[in-house]
Amino acid sequence: MALAQSIFISYRRSDTTGHTGRMYDRLVDKFGRKHVFKDVDDILPGVDFAKRLAKELGQCQVLLVVIGKTWTTVMDDDGNRRLDNPDDFVRLEIEAALTRKIPVVPVLMEGVKMPTQAQLPKSLHPLVQKNGVQVGDDPRFHTDMDRLIKGLEALTKIGPHPTVLILDDDKLWLSRHKKQLNEAGFKTYATERSKDAIKTLKTDPSIKFALIDEILYVPPLPPNEEDRELQSTQGLGVVREINEQDLDVRVIIVTSAPYSRGDGTRLFRRETAALRRHAGVIDVIHKIDISENPEESYHWLIDLLRRQT
Repeated sequence: MALAQSIFISYRRSDTTGHTGRMYDRLVDKFGRKHVFKDVDDILPGVDFAKRLAKELGQCQVLLVVIGKTWTTVMDDDGNRRLDNPDDFVRLEIEAALTRKIPVVPVLMEGVKMPTQAQLPKSLHPLVQKNGVQVGDDPRFHTDMDRLIKGLEALTKIGPHPTVLILDDDKLWLSRHKKQLNEAGFKTYATERSKDAIKTLKTDPSIKFALIDEILYVPPLPPNEEDRELQSTQGLGVVREINEQDLDVRVIIVTSAPYSRGDGTRLFRRETAALRRHAGVIDVIHKIDISENPEESYHWLIDLLRRQT
């Protein structure tokens, strides 16, 4: 699974393709390709274009709206202005970002002025209030891009992700979580033993999150008495240990409590509510949900970790 990009570039190909490509190259040089999304470069042939755009827009941290000289006036094949079409991709991209209340940065190319409200559909009127950035041709281009990049560094805070500790007695689940988080750019420390988890949490300050299986396999109990006592308390025992040691670690609990689509659903909801009440627990996810819809579940998990970072 690819990492969701932090910077989404919205542009019209007929308006600023060349300028956008050059800007994209500078942003990739600075932030890395995995953090910058541009449709032509990042959507593979055969992939549903609209769905992929929606997916990336739902997770990006900032939207760059590249505005050139014809951005407000580009027409479709029927002679209608594209911005007036509710299904226009550029319009949908901006509306989605405004709805999510993430930063929207107009990038005004070659001395173009900010559009007025009269030039925009009502849903895009808030764009007029956004602070825009001018990016010109040479010799200004790199100076202007330096200024844009400096602003993006503050907005996205792109940098090394904190380490996530993963505790699960099932090697398959341990490997599964580790793979998904590593692909999303997170470092991980994975273990099947509670004692190892606590020891590592105490000694490694880079670990800021713990993905902990609520129900650990106990028999046969570990031979060491101290280890046996901690393992027998299950995942919540590790959560209590984190709190008692006052460790700066936020916990996501993975549960496999009784679950069904019928009456058991209510039981699971009560169980989830009880788990969330534990100090330090930021959320709970069920293994059945991960099994049935892994892509959506891991996107939710990774987005949660990013928002908490």
